[in-house]
Amino acid sequence: MEAASHEAAAIYAAMGMEEKAVSFYSEQAKNAVGKEKELFTWLADWERTHLDLLMALNKDLRQRVWQDQRFWPCYGS
Repeated sequence: MEAASHEAAAIYAAMGMEEKAVSFYSEQAKNAVGKEKELFTWLADWERTHLDLLMALNKDLRQRVWQDQRFWPCYGS
């Protein structure tokens, strides 16, 4: 459980950095033209793939912790 909390903290921190990168590059793309716009758009998309990967890792870690703790939340009725 303790190891999972360290892993979760690292993933959460990395997600925050990726979110900021996506936001930064997306904002730069709005104000750019031509090749610069293409580059900033590509960078935002590239960073978004990292964020998606981290979100999947976070979900997997949460599922493993829940499984280890025999915790199954009820979603709706």
